Amino acid sequence: KHHPVLFLLTGHTSSMRSTEVEEQGRSHAKRAETFSEKCQRLQGSFKDWVVAPYVIEDEGEDGRCSEEDVSQLMQPQEKPLVHRLVNSNGFEACSMMSIILCMFFLGADAACFKDCSDATKVFYDVMNQFFVFMFLLEWILRVLKDGKRYFIPVKAEHVLDTGIVWICGILLGWIIPLAAADGQKSPIAQSLNVLRSMRTLRFFAFLKNFETFKMLLAGFLRTQATLAACVILLAMVDLMFGIIALELIGRFEPWGLAERGSAAWSFQNGLIQSCMGMTRFIFFDNALDMMQELMERQPYIWIFCFLHMAISAYVILNLVTAVICEKAQSMTQAFRGLRDFRAWEGRTKLHRSSMLSEAHLGH
Repeated sequence: KHHPVLFLLTGHTSSMRSTEVEEQGRSHAKRAETFSEKCQRLQGSFKDWVVAPYVIEDEGEDGRCSEEDVSQLMQPQEKPLVHRLVNSNGFEACSMMSIILCMFFLGADAACFKDCSDATKVFYDVMNQFFVFMFLLEWILRVLKDGKRYFIPVKAEHVLDTGIVWICGILLGWIIPLAAADGQKSPIAQSLNVLRSMRTLRFFAFLKNFETFKMLLAGFLRTQATLAACVILLAMVDLMFGIIALELIGRFEPWGLAERGSAAWSFQNGLIQSCMGMTRFIFFDNALDMMQELMERQPYIWIFCFLHMAISAYVILNLVTAVICEKAQSMTQAFRGLRDFRAWEGRTKLHRSSMLSEAHLGH
């Protein structure tokens, strides 16, 4: 009954079972703790992301870190509340959301013309005033943060943002309606009211936060000379074909006096109408039907039309696209190389500063 071997086996088995039960209980407790800790960690990470700086502004004027900047990074100083608020990820996220919502309500307000109820119109008007206030508050906070650096040196982004806030928002939304009771009904005020939609230009401020759109816009802006030359070339080609079309189609005797709205009528009413008719072949605006109608009495006119499409649409417009894409790609490569160089330079100077501080402490 009390064999030593059986006693040891039964004792070992029971101890193993008790150990397994304890491990299972610990694993269940560990899973529950892990889930709660995970929620707390995610909440803490989100809070840290909201208050984290959106842009590191410890660089010099040339974009490189100096020795003083590195020493300041080693001994960070507490910045003012306004600076930390405006330069945080949460502030930029709220700014982007306000831009998107403002565009949505501007579109809904523009579509609400006569079919909307008075309550809906009042709601849209309240939201319009709310976004004007929010954009004004954002502008004031950015000016308080940057001070005179917001205005000097002059930056196109700051000028555009100031004009949108004060002209399209404050002037047209608050000052004019309060200055004249019937200001909203006058033709001049109604014409100026169209400028309210210019607030949608703030969407470009939203796009600057994405590297791909930033490179595309920068490539577009840095090819202005080439684009202007392409536009002039396209206009001259359209003018040349418009003049030829006046002689080739407009004065073709079998057409006689063409009916208004017909294909031939466009080339019998002056140079401007003829050039506008030829632009339909550039953008394929019902160009096939127009060409088929002309071919009823001029069977070989398709050669002239296709030549215009080949030069204008297939060559010049594709050339414009290629120029923009090539410039954006070259800027992207240059930006990546510069970013890698600055990262290496910052790491080198940071390592050098740490070595100097260690040597100073050693002495």
